[in-house]
Amino acid sequence: MTPRWLPLESNPDVMNEYLAKLGVPASSKSAFVDVWGLDAEALQFIPRPVHALLLLFPVDAVAKGDPIGTVVETVSDGTAVMPFYTKQTIANACGTIALVHALANAGIDLGSGPIHRIVTRLAPLTPMERAKALETDTELSALHEESSLDGQTDAPPLEDEVDLHFIAFVHVGGKVWELDGSKAGPVLHGDATDNDAFVTGAAGVVQKFMARDPDATRFTVVALAAKEE
Repeated sequence: MTPRWLPLESNPDVMNEYLAKLGVPASSKSAFVDVWGLDAEALQFIPRPVHALLLLFPVDAVAKGDPIGTVVETVSDGTAVMPFYTKQTIANACGTIALVHALANAGIDLGSGPIHRIVTRLAPLTPMERAKALETDTELSALHEESSLDGQTDAPPLEDEVDLHFIAFVHVGGKVWELDGSKAGPVLHGDATDNDAFVTGAAGVVQKFMARDPDATRFTVVALAAKEE
């Protein structure tokens, strides 16, 4: 039977507490913040550098239309540096999968706690092997459950179907990558020569997602970025 977790809330406070539980140290100088808009002016308010953007979206809205970007399952010609990527086989675990994707590709100090252990353990495995390993990671499961109960809204019953999904956008190898554990592999969205270009590029992809259903209101974006002193 496929494991099923409670969904995580898209809330920087909850996510920052989750980072602490995962053992991300203060020396990482990183934290989650709200993204209040996707226009150039609003994006300038996100502290730099921005390590990742996390998008929570209604699945039925984004499922409309043709795929955005190019799925890259393997790279054999040296044209791209592949990001760390894992498939998702645990129902409702997309929030944690997005956090793992963000942290594993951020290039920040992960400390020596649970997230360091998880990323180190998963590194030599294939994306599907990583997903299977996460199914049996009781420590991560417990930390996820604690965090899913920390939100401002009550968690739904475990058996409920959830129509919201988290994905992460990361900047690896000078490119914008979308990491979604339900896809066949990382999704390439073009070049990003610097951090500002990454933020602009990722925000542009989010806008394309939102344009598929302009009336949908359940899109939220948070950023893993430099922590303001």
